[in-house]
Order: sequence, then C-alpha cells, then structure tokens
Amino acid sequence: MRKTLLVTLLLVGMAILMVAPTFAADTAAPAESTLNQACVGSLAPRLLIGDTGRVARQFSSLREAPGGPAFRVMPAGSVFTVVDGPQCVNNLIYFRVDYGNGIVGWANESQVTSQYGANLYWLEPYTVVPTNTPVPVDPCGASLAPQLVIGQQGEIAQRFSTLRATPGGAGFRVVYAPATFTVLDGPTCVNGLVYFQIDYGNGLVGWATESQVSSIYGANQYWLAPVVPQ
Repeated sequence: MRKTLLVTLLLVGMAILMVAPTFAADTAAPAESTLNQACVGSLAPRLLIGDTGRVARQFSSLREAPGGPAFRVMPAGSVFTVVDGPQCVNNLIYFRVDYGNGIVGWANESQVTSQYGANLYWLEPYTVVPTNTPVPVDPCGASLAPQLVIGQQGEIAQRFSTLRATPGGAGFRVVYAPATFTVLDGPTCVNGLVYFQIDYGNGLVGWATESQVSSIYGANQYWLAPVVPQ
C-alpha cells in the first residue's frame, strides 16, 4: 500500500513537470544595439532627429535614398538639421539631413573603414553658439549725410562757417553768409565730423564742417549746402 502511494505521487509530479509552461529568457535587445549589429560598417550613431549637425570631415556625399548614388557633395563645416533616420543599408548607417535652401538628402554618418581612414564620423552633432555681433559704429556719426561733392558750387547755409587749415584743426577765419564757394576736396572724417576743402576765391581756401547732428546752435544743422540752381 505504501509503495503504491509513492509510485502514484511520483507519476503525478512527472506529469506536472511535463505540462508546466516554459518561460524563455528575454533576448530582445534595444533597437540601437540591433542597428549597430546590423550595420557593422558604421560606428555607433550619435545623431537624432531634430538635431543640428555639421559635416565633420573634408566632405559629405548627399543621396536621394540611403545607399543610393550621390547627387551632391557638401563641404566641411556645412550645417544641417536631421529630419529622418537612422537607416541601415549595406552595413552603413544613413540619416536624412536638411541643409536649407531645398538641399535635402541622405548621408552616411560614419564608417569603420574607408579609403580615407578608419573609424571616421562624416557627420557630427553641432551646437550653434550665438555670437554677439558688434554694432557698427559710424565714424562720422556726429555729422549728417554728406550732400556736397567735389567740383560743386556751395554756399553757407547758416549764419557763418569756420574755415580751418586742416580737417578738425584750429579755425583761422570765420566766413559769414551769404558766401559761395567751390568744393575742392573731401569728404574727410575727423572726430566724428565731415569736412570739405572749399575755395571762396581770392586765395581764401580751407576746410569746413559741412554739418552737425548736435551743437550749441541747434540740432541736425547743415553749415554748408549745395547751391540750388534758380
């Protein structure tokens, strides 16, 4: 009786083991790892959709489709935006990139070996660093836009004009309106002001300020002006 019971328990245990479900080990690998294994000719991808990147080597070939014939070569330093990828074709990883101005295509990101060397990234992520562009300073910002030209007849536009031996030099004579002159030279900018060399006749020649944005006599004034034909 006891022997029969043991045999029965043994048979029941074997039956349970035979019908018990078998749980297989999870061998699924991350998508990136699978891509790396399939694309053994490329290095690990570093670009992502939406990233800004640039050409990292001497050039990068652009293609209509991954692995297709090249239709354009982009030079080193060209900046792009990643719009698709990665795609593995012929053991190489490709990304679709947009250089702007309608220049869009697929490009190989890297190669383990090529005629140009080993373990090369053709494309790389790139961070655009904003630069503080200096605001250009007008060297003659204290004057208004010049109106006189060489050979032109001009006249004193205010009450007087100071004549100087050199642009920005000390005044040696004050000429009062009305007076006309001929422009001999200029414009020349000194200390923010525009000067012209003018000839009043009878040997009276010198340099004079054409205009001033601000002075003790007012704002935005032309001291000299072209003669308007009657």
